[in-house]
Amino acid sequence: MTELPTASILMSLYHRVDVTALQLCLSSLANQTRLPEQFVIIRDGPLDKALERCLDAFREQFPDRVSLVTLEENQGLIKALNAGLAYCQGDWIMRMDADDVAVPERVQTQLEFLRDHPDTDVLGSAMLEFDTDPTLPLRLKPVVEHHDEIKAQLPFRNPINHPTVCIRKSRLQSVNGYPALHYLEDYFLWVMLFRSGARFRNLSAPLHLYRFDTGTLVRRAGSLNFRNECKLRWWMFKHDMIGPLTLGLVVSLQLVLRFAPLPLRRFLWHISRQPVAPAQQTK
Repeated sequence: MTELPTASILMSLYHRVDVTALQLCLSSLANQTRLPEQFVIIRDGPLDKALERCLDAFREQFPDRVSLVTLEENQGLIKALNAGLAYCQGDWIMRMDADDVAVPERVQTQLEFLRDHPDTDVLGSAMLEFDTDPTLPLRLKPVVEHHDEIKAQLPFRNPINHPTVCIRKSRLQSVNGYPALHYLEDYFLWVMLFRSGARFRNLSAPLHLYRFDTGTLVRRAGSLNFRNECKLRWWMFKHDMIGPLTLGLVVSLQLVLRFAPLPLRRFLWHISRQPVAPAQQTK
């Protein structure tokens, strides 16, 4: 059996992350059925003592695997991730958010799939969403699985759950890392990678638990998000990835999604997810 490819977990951390959430996150990484070769964690600006102690304990647990990258001032997610890329030694970059939880089989499942499907460049998965307790997820965010399905969905919505993704490092380097489009850096990245010929896949199994609450819906609304959604679709139009009808339709839909009242946006979120089966809860 061919050996599994090597992987680096890439995670950014800043001062507003709750220390309890970080502890849950790092515990989920420490308890993987197959550890990655490297954990690259970016300190995006100064952290309080509780967060630093949590990082110190994790580094003591894995002294040969943890690489801490320090940015003296908070730079934001895009710059932090791109700074961390330079320190990643694995063939594959696995994203992780500092307040989320990975299921124990995440690393092993994705690397086994990539070993068996060497034409894949970007691999995501479904994910479970929770509010405060990851053992009691609220909904399942499903995904389409195959490259052509992902391509068909790309003009209308983000088809890859960013916190679940595993990206071939050479592909990410070929487009100079994450593009500077606030809140949509991952979506824009998929678009650029598609245009460069990258192959995409998703796994239907949820390999990640994502923290999602009312604040998440609020952050995704407003004029900045709408403008950036328009910029992304205009880029796709200029590069012959979508036509004028699709451009007009998507911009109209985004106008509704970004400025609709919160109850309507909560309803749209609810119907785009699936109920969680009791077997997917761990309590």
